[in-house]
Amino acid sequence: MKDKILNWFKKNYNEFYEQMEIVTHDHSNGNKNPFHMEGTILVHTKMVLDWLEINENDNNSINLIFAAILHDLGKIFTKKEDESRAHFKKHENVSTYLSIDILKMAKKDFPDIDIIKILKLIAWHGSLWVRKEHDNLEENLKILDYKYGHDLTFYKDLLTFVEADACGRTFKNSEDEDYILEQFKFLNNFIPYDKTKYVKEKTSEVVLLVGLSGSGKSTYLSNNNFTDIHSTNRIGLHDNYEIISVDNILSKGKLNYNSIDYKKNVKKAFDQTMKDMLEAIKKDKNVIIDMTNLDKENRRRKLSKFPSSKYHKKAIVFLNGINEIKSNLLKREDKKIPESVIFEQMLNFELPNYDEFDEIEFKLY
Repeated sequence: MKDKILNWFKKNYNEFYEQMEIVTHDHSNGNKNPFHMEGTILVHTKMVLDWLEINENDNNSINLIFAAILHDLGKIFTKKEDESRAHFKKHENVSTYLSIDILKMAKKDFPDIDIIKILKLIAWHGSLWVRKEHDNLEENLKILDYKYGHDLTFYKDLLTFVEADACGRTFKNSEDEDYILEQFKFLNNFIPYDKTKYVKEKTSEVVLLVGLSGSGKSTYLSNNNFTDIHSTNRIGLHDNYEIISVDNILSKGKLNYNSIDYKKNVKKAFDQTMKDMLEAIKKDKNVIIDMTNLDKENRRRKLSKFPSSKYHKKAIVFLNGINEIKSNLLKREDKKIPESVIFEQMLNFELPNYDEFDEIEFKLY
């Protein structure tokens, strides 16, 4: 199966495949990466696939194979060098977003794939590193409880994939390899605890729309009149939501995205959204935050203002592929966003997890 899928990828996305053959983990001065002595992205990818073939035999392997092929795609675009080593900061975010269009096409030939699951595997393949001897071990394990305790089947798949990624490489030092093996002995014996069973009913709700510019967040609100924003067991009717939106404030204040004062305009609008949000919280209003909300730290700053004792925290994640986003943005006359900004947004796109939210809904168009 792995050869069939890899050949499909090479045939349909040969430009990516060729770059994976070229881009190495090495520094341009010849220094090898001590954690990736094997060389190119493609060599590492094939080593991960080989590990999965030997160690993973269940019916879900097709999702793991696609995740293996696509998980380091973002390294093509994120390679940076310091004086001695190459780095690929945030490559998993770019890999996740570039994979959306690829997986949509793959679904036609491989109908059994689970696109959302594969995107989660790619996005979170660096999320399980826990040092046993670390001072914050208990806190780190608590985070794993919140992230994965509600879905132990997915946790098992993620753990398998992370182990494949860790073992499908060549280390410079045997000590590093021994540490990896010890790490997975520990993780394989750890079972996340489902803390969501004990979440009390909340009286209000905050919904963060998460997606790149042009992914359809505002359109979704206007087309759906908010009726499917909340589940049947959620408090509040759709006409009781306060919508917090930078775009709305820009249009009301006639602050144009395309003016020479773009950054100043956005800063003013963002400051106003924070004031509006705090005012809504004082009144215990249900709130929808219609912004990109891409990175975890940005979301944390907003969500921390909402008391967890009162507010059910939900994310709606918009997973439009990059081609559709570019097409949508070309149609907009009010807001011209250069491709460099869209790439920066891809770089910052961190898939939400349950250590942030009580509920997550994915919109795959």
